Amino acid sequence: MNNTPKYSIPADVKGLIFDLDGTLLNSMPLHWLAWQISFRRYDVELDFDEFMTLAGKAKEKIAAYFIEKFHLENKTNAEDIFKEKDRIVWDEIDKVEPITPVVNVAKEYFGKIPMSIGTGADRYRAEHMLRASGLLHMFPVIVAADDVSNHKPAPDTFLRCAQLMGVAPEQCLVFEDAISGLKAAEAAHMKWIKVE
Repeated sequence: MNNTPKYSIPADVKGLIFDLDGTLLNSMPLHWLAWQISFRRYDVELDFDEFMTLAGKAKEKIAAYFIEKFHLENKTNAEDIFKEKDRIVWDEIDKVEPITPVVNVAKEYFGKIPMSIGTGADRYRAEHMLRASGLLHMFPVIVAADDVSNHKPAPDTFLRCAQLMGVAPEQCLVFEDAISGLKAAEAAHMKWIKVE
């Protein structure tokens, strides 16, 4: 991020919810690269804009979407695709940089109001990334893909965050970069800020 926006938090906000990939941590370029490599084995080139419409969804759903789109059902399956994708991500995951303006908000409000992570990543990877970035201690509440049945754009992830923080949904503010996450925040009747 070249410009460094200063995010202001409305006075009626009593809880902050942060998406992880592309919001707190600049991991989206790594995920995009890993998805591309995983599908290139089948002579498929993914479109970035189309990929970004799926960002924030569970990896199983992303893999299944592209397998169906490119008629790869007889060549591979979602599990094989996302296992390869995860292997590539894990090789580089500790190099992911924080998104400073958003991390600064978390640091400013840490200990002042409840904060949580609402992510489409699985819990193991989410906790590893937060630990590697020195941020894990700031987020006692993490709702990951393993914790809900209906992923973004369904509101379940963020509603569970609000419940565990003990904050009414309408008093929560969500930081998100993905369209599916913004739709989830709206469905949960929460305020939101789009992280560019």
